[in-house]
Amino acid sequence: MTALAEGLPCEVLGNSPQPQILRGLVKDWPAVTRWTPDYLELLGAGKQANVVRGNREYGNPAFESMPLAEFFRRCFTPDAGGPRLYLKEYDLLGELPQLNDDIDLNMFEFDDAQSFHDAWVGQQGARTGLHCDIFNNFLIHITGVKQIDLIPPACSAQVYPSPKFDYCARLSRVDGFEPDLDRFPDFDSAMQAAVKYTMEPGDVVYIPRRWWHQVECLSPTISLSGFVVGRSDRVPYAIERLLRRLHNLGLYKRGNCTCHE
Repeated sequence: MTALAEGLPCEVLGNSPQPQILRGLVKDWPAVTRWTPDYLELLGAGKQANVVRGNREYGNPAFESMPLAEFFRRCFTPDAGGPRLYLKEYDLLGELPQLNDDIDLNMFEFDDAQSFHDAWVGQQGARTGLHCDIFNNFLIHITGVKQIDLIPPACSAQVYPSPKFDYCARLSRVDGFEPDLDRFPDFDSAMQAAVKYTMEPGDVVYIPRRWWHQVECLSPTISLSGFVVGRSDRVPYAIERLLRRLHNLGLYKRGNCTCHE
């Protein structure tokens, strides 16, 4: 698999079995300085969004529909309490196509592969619970500061996999931020093997498939995912799409998922 553009993503994709942080790789993107709350609020006028409240990967999923402009306003305004708001897996570049002028995704596009770039926009304190993705991913960080903890696939038994359905991902039964070690005593060993990064604007983290990870927003943040579905991934990708269709029809893991309340 060869990148269409020269760059470090090409060097690590499929070649590094370990996560890698590519410091400042996209720091020159206009998005890093241009995607301000006021700018996003202006562009988001007239759009609606389904926003996650709390940690859907660990807890019961809860959603709130609101105008996109209101979400941006609330996301970047200090909030005294309540469940954190997180716009997860949102087609920001499709809904607000003007934003494509502020980024250059060529280095994250590869021959014989599909790349998917959804947005993750979270309030300070918002969390993505412990999970692993079944495809390689480049987490592209635009705004704010976030902490990511990554646990190797060899520790999968120690993170206590969950039967809960999450499209193209597998979940843990453990709240990795506040683990109950009486219920999950082996999780401590998994965290001792973890790789931890603090991401700042312009950083990119390469997350190899099947690496468990959890993310916490240390300030209001904006990131783009960069999932890569290569030729060898086509069968598992087809299976995941089938499972999602069956799930949405109520025929597979109904009521046990991250996508429905």
